[in-house]
Amino acid sequence: MKTTVLLLVAAFLLASFAVFLGGKLKDGERKIRAGRQKLAKYDNWFVEIFFSDKLYAGKWELSEGEKKLSFCKVIFALSIIMCIGCIVAAILIRR
Repeated sequence: MKTTVLLLVAAFLLASFAVFLGGKLKDGERKIRAGRQKLAKYDNWFVEIFFSDKLYAGKWELSEGEKKLSFCKVIFALSIIMCIGCIVAAILIRR
């Protein structure tokens, strides 16, 4: 009985974490999309000649943001899988 309750509490915590992380992922995707659009707007020969350091810094920050976003997506998927696993384990233990 205690194990079932513990697994259900863990599943609830993982589900709430996944909901929270899902909102943050949507915000991050929106910021990445805005960054790509801004980079495309200013990626021309004039900017490359006079402001190349800022342009390359922006490209580097964009790639770092994409890496962090993909890592967070993996964490999101793992939390969903673990939540489902906790629920299934609680059901199997209860029987």
